[in-house]
Amino acid sequence: MRWRITAFGYGASPPRIERRGRIPVAFAGPDALAVCSWEAGEAQIDDEAISGRFVARASRSSLIALCAAHQEPLVFPTREHVEGRLRATSAYWRRWVAQRTYDGPWRDAVIRSALALKLLFHAPSGAIAAAASASLPEEIGGERNWDYRFCWVCDSAFTLDALLRARRHPAAGRPSPDGQHAQRRRHQPTAGASRLPDAQLRSRDLRRPRFTGHLVGERGDHVMAV
Repeated sequence: MRWRITAFGYGASPPRIERRGRIPVAFAGPDALAVCSWEAGEAQIDDEAISGRFVARASRSSLIALCAAHQEPLVFPTREHVEGRLRATSAYWRRWVAQRTYDGPWRDAVIRSALALKLLFHAPSGAIAAAASASLPEEIGGERNWDYRFCWVCDSAFTLDALLRARRHPAAGRPSPDGQHAQRRRHQPTAGASRLPDAQLRSRDLRRPRFTGHLVGERGDHVMAV
């Protein structure tokens, strides 16, 4: 398997890459990114990226950890720490799945879809991103290849409805923690915020898409808007 990590600004900001011991670190302004790897091949560095290659074998684990810092010290974790974080993450998602009470047709597919929807949540605000796609064009060679992060009221309503259906028992039940969190955030207006059901959105809040022609997307498609 081959891996390659291009840091900062979708690869548009040239980094300074050097080694700290055996660990390659990329710097760009106040940002730093370290690539810690175990049994994932010897990390190679050039002027643009950090890369490596290895052979995946049965019963062997290969780990790559990206460690980022912004205007603060960069901490290099041990392999034991990374594996502990992975175990904790797996346990969290298994508990979350166990709380889904849906028992209708195609349960495995429904739960997998619920996981995908849950990953669209922005935890601090409860907002739900419209799509998780990146580098997946609507049409090869077309213009619609978006890193799509907006939150639409209609899409969010459908998402919450699907998660509530997956969480709630047909006879009775309470709303999911996701829905409760979004409701709490909705009813905590900040100073000067609009009291209307939908927040006022000014034109300056919407950035024009920036195209990254230097990145290669699906099937070699170069058009990506972020």
